[in-house]
Amino acid sequence: MVVSIAFVEILLAITCFLFLRRLSFNDGLPWNWPIIGMLPAVFFNFHRLYEKCIDVLERSKGTFKGKGVWFTNMEVLLTSDPINVQYITSKSLSNYPKGSNSKEIFEIVGEGLFNTDHDEWRKQRKLIHAFLNYQGFHRVTTETFGVVNLETGLVPVLDHVS
Repeated sequence: MVVSIAFVEILLAITCFLFLRRLSFNDGLPWNWPIIGMLPAVFFNFHRLYEKCIDVLERSKGTFKGKGVWFTNMEVLLTSDPINVQYITSKSLSNYPKGSNSKEIFEIVGEGLFNTDHDEWRKQRKLIHAFLNYQGFHRVTTETFGVVNLETGLVPVLDHVS
């Protein structure tokens, strides 16, 4: 009797798992469940989350809005559309403030480009552009990283493969 109840419970759990897995996606896009949001889609694809994000962006034509569990009030906007990225990062940055969570996450990089908003961000961006466009930077970068990476990275790998 106890064995049959355990078997029924296992069978019910497997059935629920397969049912959730099947219903987690609608036309390849994650399904937004009423209470748990898109958590099943993340759970079932955790081992290949990056590839699934790429697949979702391709199926949704470059922009997708995801929702988390209801009590977290979390929403995520994924975009790979160059026009959207340019609009967010250049033309209307003041509409997208980073907030305190971003400052905590990127605390290690200090008060640079990742942690500033509005006018300070524009100043940081100009400074970085000037630095990256400086010819001395390109020369030193090529000399340092190019030769070192070739000698210690690419050449030994190609020798081993050949």
